[in-house]
Amino acid sequence: MYEQGDIVLIPVPFTDLSSSKKRPVLILSSGYYNKNTDDLIVAAITSNIDKKPYIIEITSNDLSNGNLLHKSCVRADKLYTLSQSIVIKKFGTLKSETLAAVIEMMYKIFMSSEDLMETEYPVDMDKPWYHGSNIEFEILKEGSTITQWRELAEAFAAKPTNLSYGDICGAISHNGTERAILYVIDEPLTLDIDIYQHPHTSMHQGVEFLTRRPLKLKRIL
Repeated sequence: MYEQGDIVLIPVPFTDLSSSKKRPVLILSSGYYNKNTDDLIVAAITSNIDKKPYIIEITSNDLSNGNLLHKSCVRADKLYTLSQSIVIKKFGTLKSETLAAVIEMMYKIFMSSEDLMETEYPVDMDKPWYHGSNIEFEILKEGSTITQWRELAEAFAAKPTNLSYGDICGAISHNGTERAILYVIDEPLTLDIDIYQHPHTSMHQGVEFLTRRPLKLKRIL
């Protein structure tokens, strides 16, 4: 029987369902589900490493048993329900901490705008959004970091290699030394359309976001 966290080889359909290709996948469904149904719920794994949102990079070091031939990434945004009968072979099993990171990434995908309003750092779309930099420009490019925590944006502007804080909106400690330029986003934003929760943030939910398109800026510091 297959368990949650197993990595197996299976024919995965293309998005348009026109064909399929043998690919490794990560089993996300529980052992109970796998035992009591004929299916598996899986996430795609690819060796094509690029910095798309919602991926978790893995190597053989992330396996509790087995081996991966190449550095790969789990696509938490590409999920399938497939029959157990088409599994070709098993490669190994993901360590529990790496599996937890994948599941947390999935949670971020399905987190609603209402959920973000109730995080430890609630989002308020009526409040300003900030971006800190040490460079002067007028348009913020797609994929840039923004936050509603002004002091955090100022800290990011100093380009620190280490940054920490205790409580949200509390004192920020960092080792940045660059001159700080602070910008405010100078146009209306819509959550999930113009900006989205940073999928790889190490900070509290609701603190760090990424832009989906270029945005107008106004320098305020």
